[in-house]
Amino acid sequence: MAIRGVVKASDEQQHTTQAAYSGADIALGVSFTFALDERRSIGVQTHVIRDCEPRELDALFDKITVALDRVGAKYQLRELKLLHKQRTKALADMMEDSARTKDGWIKRWTDSNRRGEWKPDGNQAALMENQRKAQAQTRDDLSALELRIAELEKQIGA
Repeated sequence: MAIRGVVKASDEQQHTTQAAYSGADIALGVSFTFALDERRSIGVQTHVIRDCEPRELDALFDKITVALDRVGAKYQLRELKLLHKQRTKALADMMEDSARTKDGWIKRWTDSNRRGEWKPDGNQAALMENQRKAQAQTRDDLSALELRIAELEKQIGA
């Protein structure tokens, strides 16, 4: 490939490239900017020599794109893991609230000395069904998140 250089890390946040060629050899500068999230982006700059073959230029673009996609995946993975943790806690809270509500209804039933086994009335049954649907949707969301997390981990090689 016509692109050659030595990467020298000046610090953790910025890297510079000292090319093996300069001046009249350089024909095209290339810059990529990739949004990591709403507040952060990453920029990559390089250049190619005047006699660069189209396949070499395509290979350079592919290489940079793959690297930027991997960096983006790392940031997305962090966010999705946090979201998964929050949704898991929300599901546990929903299940606890449902159990507490049902236990309260049963306790009121037995405290009122009613005969027979407690059965939910219309409003109670509707509430229980809504809670069940919300829990099922949250479980589905968690499953989708887990699949996406696995894909991202595979992409970044984690």
